[in-house]
Amino acid sequence: KLEVGAIADKVEVQASAEVVQTGTSGNYGNLVSEQAVQDLPIVGTRGRNPLDLIYMQPGVVNGNGMTGGGVFVHGARDRAWNYTLDGIDVNDSSQGGSNTTSFRVNPDMLDEFRVLTGNGTAEYGRNSGGQVAMVTRSGSNAFHGDGFWFYRTPRLNANEWQNNLAGVGKAQLQQNIFGGDIGGPVIKNKTFFYFEIQALRARSSTLTTRTVFTATARQGILRYVKGGRNQPAGTAAASVDANGNPLPNVNIGTYNVANSDPQHIGLDASILTEMKNEPLPNNFQGGDGLNTASFLFTPLASERQHDQTIKIDQVINTRNTVYGRLVWGRDNSNCDITNTGQPVFPGGPCLVNTLRGPRNFAVNWRFTPSAHVTNEFVVGENRYDPIFGQPSSLEKVSIATAPVDTTWQYYFGNQRVVSTWQFVDNLAYFRGAHAFKFGFNLRRVREEDQRGSVAGLNASEEVNFDTGINTVDPTTFGIPSDLNTTYDRPNFQSDINFMLGRVGQIDRGFVNQGGQWTKSTFQFDTRYPEYEFYGQDTWKVRPNLTVDLGLRWELRLSPSTPANNILIPNQPVVAGGKS
Repeated sequence: KLEVGAIADKVEVQASAEVVQTGTSGNYGNLVSEQAVQDLPIVGTRGRNPLDLIYMQPGVVNGNGMTGGGVFVHGARDRAWNYTLDGIDVNDSSQGGSNTTSFRVNPDMLDEFRVLTGNGTAEYGRNSGGQVAMVTRSGSNAFHGDGFWFYRTPRLNANEWQNNLAGVGKAQLQQNIFGGDIGGPVIKNKTFFYFEIQALRARSSTLTTRTVFTATARQGILRYVKGGRNQPAGTAAASVDANGNPLPNVNIGTYNVANSDPQHIGLDASILTEMKNEPLPNNFQGGDGLNTASFLFTPLASERQHDQTIKIDQVINTRNTVYGRLVWGRDNSNCDITNTGQPVFPGGPCLVNTLRGPRNFAVNWRFTPSAHVTNEFVVGENRYDPIFGQPSSLEKVSIATAPVDTTWQYYFGNQRVVSTWQFVDNLAYFRGAHAFKFGFNLRRVREEDQRGSVAGLNASEEVNFDTGINTVDPTTFGIPSDLNTTYDRPNFQSDINFMLGRVGQIDRGFVNQGGQWTKSTFQFDTRYPEYEFYGQDTWKVRPNLTVDLGLRWELRLSPSTPANNILIPNQPVVAGGKS
């Protein structure tokens, strides 16, 4: 006899609505799961970047050194990538780039992300290159959390070959990445939370080479090889040894800049002070060996980052779910190596300190009125505010070009605030073998610029000692006739102009304010809307045949400013004309 037993086991099925398209349809690309993102080795310099995983996608090529990031997909520009987080842009809208977002995405905050490298359906657009759609993690009915700490130190590394050759120590890269996350229920089956924090503290150095005058040249005495050519140590016809001493078989001549000045003014006092305050060379394999050589050092740069993510999910009922997600942080790079921000010489100020304070939020409402229809509406903002700080001054003079590196660097950097408001709606309707999708993506971008760059010049005054403008006549200045005319004479002429303070040209960009040309940085406030609409049908004709049909319409309207000072082409362009 069989008796009905008590329920001893409970089967609970948990699932969430699809957050990233999993049916590949005609798209080229791959879905990277949360587990893969966390397990694959992506700890590198300046943090953990899950976007490094795009290197493993077919068709993606990494060409380092390019201004746009250097990551190309199927021949598209490296600035043609489009990144979204929960459907909201995480691009720098004013300056796109590959393998980078407006804030430091880290692997712990991601549930998954999809990389599309080509043949995108109508719902994907805006950029002609790759599409990276990322989704943040959510809490669940169980509490989960973790912590981490990654440490890197040069004590575990051998010195680099080029440093050994130059006789300098190891490049310093000491990096600490630490943080953690936690998620769980607020009200079981109803309200969930997720919180993540990551911080980075790093110090690094890079071998930096500057050009300086030799001890003799700093006194205004230039040397040359009679009947030959000045060449640095290590070359086949070197003029000096590794310590800068003239080789025994080299016939050296001298030229006194001050005594040969036809105006009898002598060395410029400001330039003389600058030369004496600069360090002496410690490497004679650069410059010409006799008058200029190299000064090598390894300045330190520091990086301080922190980013936080918080997400709240609410299940209203079986048909409605909403969530809100906020990401914010700081990312400061002092003596920013990427932007050549190292000091000119040891003890000097950083040339560039890059400061960033990104913020991104999204509010999502998903409505499922039936098993055949789902609508998702997202509103959010992405804000990015990089500041490229420099030791700037409107009252000091910078030296634009000179025979040697100088500390007269007072250029204004650039700073901008780019905020993108976004309204996105996606409607999905499933009927038989058809999956219809319709939607729109409306963006309102505002860029507030404060730039030291003014019409190709700088807001601060700069001078050069151009010998093409302020010429140095060999006869008038008594330049020796046995000096090499192809290589050494142009160097002599540049040194003479610099040491005597003979300015070639003075440049400065002025800004028109109220009809008056003023000494100021260039400030510009512009807004530009972007509207996108699409409709598509993914039709599964047979189990082994799927057809994608779609139409996408994108509008990039003319930018505008409150001052209405943008010239907009509003007249027909006519090529040629009647005679």
